[in-house]
Amino acid sequence: MTKDTRAARIADLRAEFQRLIDFHAVSFRDIDDKAKYWLTITLPAFVALAGYLYQNGTQMGFPLIVAGYALAANLFVSTFLLSSALGSRRVESGILTPVNHDFLGVEYFLASAANWQSLQEDQTAEMLRAIRNNEVRNAEKSRWLQLGEASLFRGAPAAICVGGGCAFAYTTACPSGLGGIPIVTGTVAGIGVGLAVSAALVAFTHGTTSSGDITEK
Repeated sequence: MTKDTRAARIADLRAEFQRLIDFHAVSFRDIDDKAKYWLTITLPAFVALAGYLYQNGTQMGFPLIVAGYALAANLFVSTFLLSSALGSRRVESGILTPVNHDFLGVEYFLASAANWQSLQEDQTAEMLRAIRNNEVRNAEKSRWLQLGEASLFRGAPAAICVGGGCAFAYTTACPSGLGGIPIVTGTVAGIGVGLAVSAALVAFTHGTTSSGDITEK
């Protein structure tokens, strides 16, 4: 293989690798945009619901108290998971630069064709390292987003049904067994149900989905 042929092939490889880096950059933005969208729903809903339950809990029936706090707990978990998808992860560009960020640092590579070819090969290796990093970070962000969506879409209705249904069944079977403090009992029971349902669904989703299934190719 001649030097010119090798240089041309490396240039072709770099073009393909750059397309993959660009794909990951778009994927990162899509995940962030989706997480931010759901956060504009879950966070205000959690604050509003928690405030409403605090102000009006004493006037609500026991099943509604349990269902309300179960939903509030689920919204809290969903908000935490969705915000974790944002994090501080970033796309790496795969570009080598001089340590001092000075043009003098590249003069060595401009001195000869051999030095320039060496730089091209080093840049290609750096792009491959960046691609691997971006794939891992993309999978992490996707996983957090998927867990947050599972908690929100499946956990919210499940928490309401389980919490409210169990509380209704309890009040029907034991109407005198609330201990005279339905608001305290309902709050603790609702939060416990909401956290348990969310944890179960998140664990199930986490266990049935692999990182390879999440990352798009």
